Amino acid sequence: MKKFGLISRRARIEDLTDIIEINNSYLKYSENQGFLIKKYEINELKNHILGNHNSISVAITADNIIIGFIEVSFLLDVNVIKELEWYDENLRNTFEKGNKLYIEKVAVKKGYQRGKIGMFLYESIFAKYPEYIFYSFVVKKPFTNIISLNFHKKMGFIEAAEFKAKKFLGINNYESVMLMKFE
Repeated sequence: MKKFGLISRRARIEDLTDIIEINNSYLKYSENQGFLIKKYEINELKNHILGNHNSISVAITADNIIIGFIEVSFLLDVNVIKELEWYDENLRNTFEKGNKLYIEKVAVKKGYQRGKIGMFLYESIFAKYPEYIFYSFVVKKPFTNIISLNFHKKMGFIEAAEFKAKKFLGINNYESVMLMKFE
């Protein structure tokens, strides 16, 4: 996909360093910007790029600079899904019946935020998988990723369910909201 002078393409092994750098620059909590809670390890990311269960796309400038990425997964974490507290039974039924695509991560290189790159990456995924239900989780406790929550709502996602765990990804008393987008 091409838009805003950017190209979206599937990530390659030679993109590892750029993706890790972008991802790991967002690991600290901040009220003023979005943040990520999971660090990429090089072997894990390499497996995601080469494997069949995840797909990572990168946004590239005309100068061939990677300025963002999005990772989606076709696998459901059944342990998380079975623990969801649904806000509405109709949303649960819609989710259970459709093809699902989990948007695991999206991040834009610092200095390029607010340039519609995140929107570009999401739109490229929506165009590639039009028949899918898209879902993502945004942390709400012990801290809230308000930037991500607002971004997802702007992209047409709705709050569908809640996930709570005493400990998740090393975070105590974890809570997140599952957001869904479907036609």
